[in-house]
Amino acid sequence: MKEVFLIEWKNEYSVNNEEIDKQHKRLFELINDFFNSFQLGQAEDSLSETIIETINYTKYHFEYEEKILKECRYPEYNIHFKEHVDFKAKIYVFHEKFENGDFEVAYDLMLFLRDWLIKHVMLEDQKYKNHIKT
Repeated sequence: MKEVFLIEWKNEYSVNNEEIDKQHKRLFELINDFFNSFQLGQAEDSLSETIIETINYTKYHFEYEEKILKECRYPEYNIHFKEHVDFKAKIYVFHEKFENGDFEVAYDLMLFLRDWLIKHVMLEDQKYKNHIKT
């Protein structure tokens, strides 16, 4: 089966910081990997690994981004940080449901990840673009 993309990187998503853009692109890849695993009907174990990898990489990315935003004294840091906290809380609920046997939640999680990432990168991350060093 041909690989399909649920979400594709566009230059307009760039925050003009090479490392953060690279991390965002990796998040896009992980969501697409998740989507393709789902499309292929892979076993729950495989899907669970993909979900965990996505969660772990998201945590890593948030920590990196938050460090950069603190260093540059981004004026809306607290708002941005809260967005990350809220996202992690929602992801953990999805993951817990999946781990408890609700395999149908995988589809909802996939769409949530896609929609949240695009919205967050296009709205929230674009706000700090002129505050951070490239």
